[in-house]
Amino acid sequence: MAISANPFSLQTDAEGTFTLQSVSNAFCAGTVQGDAVVLVNPIPTGTLTGSGSFCEGESIDLILELTGAADWDVTIANDADSDGIIDFTETITTANANEIYQVSDSLMWFIDEITDGNGCTNALNSDTALVTINALPTAEYQFGDTSFCAGSEVDII
Repeated sequence: MAISANPFSLQTDAEGTFTLQSVSNAFCAGTVQGDAVVLVNPIPTGTLTGSGSFCEGESIDLILELTGAADWDVTIANDADSDGIIDFTETITTANANEIYQVSDSLMWFIDEITDGNGCTNALNSDTALVTINALPTAEYQFGDTSFCAGSEVDII
């Protein structure tokens, strides 16, 4: 390969050890030394599980399971009304491949993007975890009679 640029960059997408075998110009042969070791890092992946329901005022734990190199920046998103438009995102940083993410909103949650410790990014839009908040039951007392005589009864509805 004839090269006229100095320095010269060789583009590759292959993993391995690359060694310069020889170098020369029009007048002389030169000396070479050293190797370039190329490592291809996998794209990180993630899943978010833990769909369920809970009572108003409580929360539920969703589980993040991540691949790739620690530390991860994970963008968690939700689609509150299932219209395909992201209504909220939050980026968390974790060193744990299995992380708990606690939510207290009734939404469709998913992983929007992951960047791992190698700087590799995956905009994956993972499967969703559907979380539903159950409203607390309420009761209201109504009295039919507001006053009554001793020895009588009153209806409580």
